[in-house]
Amino acid sequence: TVRLSGDITVEENDFIEFPFAGTRTTTRVTVGDATGIEEGVLVNGAAGISDGTRVAVGGLSLFTLGVPTDGAVIEFDAAVDIQNTDTIGFGFNSDTITLDTNDLDGEVVGAAITLNGAATGETVTGITVDELEASGTLNVADGDVLGFAFAGAPVTTDHIRVDDADLATVGAAVTVNGVAAGTVAADGIDLVANTVRLSAPTAIEAGDFVEFTFAGTKTTTRVTVGDATGIAEGVLVNGAVGIDPGTRVAAGGVSSLPGGGAVIELDAAVDIQNTDTIGFGFISDTITLDTNDLDGAVAGAAITLNGAATGETVTGIVAGELTASGDIDVSDGDVLGFAFAGAPVLTDHIRVDDAGLATVGAAVTVNGVATGETVAAGGIDLVANMVRLSGDITVEENDFIEF
Repeated sequence: TVRLSGDITVEENDFIEFPFAGTRTTTRVTVGDATGIEEGVLVNGAAGISDGTRVAVGGLSLFTLGVPTDGAVIEFDAAVDIQNTDTIGFGFNSDTITLDTNDLDGEVVGAAITLNGAATGETVTGITVDELEASGTLNVADGDVLGFAFAGAPVTTDHIRVDDADLATVGAAVTVNGVAAGTVAADGIDLVANTVRLSAPTAIEAGDFVEFTFAGTKTTTRVTVGDATGIAEGVLVNGAVGIDPGTRVAAGGVSSLPGGGAVIELDAAVDIQNTDTIGFGFISDTITLDTNDLDGAVAGAAITLNGAATGETVTGIVAGELTASGDIDVSDGDVLGFAFAGAPVLTDHIRVDDAGLATVGAAVTVNGVATGETVAAGGIDLVANMVRLSGDITVEENDFIEF
């Protein structure tokens, strides 16, 4: 019971309300205008309202019978945590949706309809001035995003749905197929519906690629390159700390852009920085290289990749091109090695048992004889066990290298 400061007139079924500050848990709220609110519609808009909360059956109690504009008490089918500053949205169930058709340029009759990116199974059956009709009832709540599959010409709009809205940041420059299309608007990122609102309308159609500039690190499966020459599905990708070993270009993952370059889809998510340089490998039995570092007979030599046997051998070598006995899966930064098959080799790159024994600037000897060369700055590769020297030395199989 509640005792008041004085008497009031009250009768059965009256609604008693108390103003409050902060948060309260309740199943009832009061609205000043109940127009359009029906039992069963979705309720959202506040953090304390669980997904799927609806107006309860029989949950609409008008203050004045037949006059929804006088307000009402709304009963929910579940308790909510509500603040006195919250704004609540009520959905609707209908096969007719009123909207601004100026944002629906192009042919949309027959287009599949999505709700927050999920298929509804319904399509557009008709569109007239500011009214769109669907093939069936859609259960829509305040704040939901309806999408229409492109059925014809490009659409001009400032709202776009993307695969991952978290890749966008407010103020970031936006490009569509590599062409500038404004910036991301303030409060324009919806992580639930994966929609982004732009600073100005732009033309977009099915299959377009939308990009956002960023600073720092983002997690993604897609990157854009200005020149995709030589990049093919299945090749290895590396060069950045956030790219796991074994990451490759996904099947069907090279999508050319109209203005040049391409969007590259990877087969795994990577953590990429805006300053990273990415390398793409290749799969081929022909490797172009500088044969000046391959003095001596190398035809027939076994080929290693980062020190590991490939099972392939050199079948021929002509100016600048070496042919192997089979395909070798090579990525940017990999080191190819050739087993010695003849005379000594003059080179500044040598593979050793343990590159961790080398230090930058250390003198290098071969079989106890000083070479006059040292370990070059940045010349120690602990992964491939390679050491780069300050200059060429003569070396052959079974020589002993010391630092």
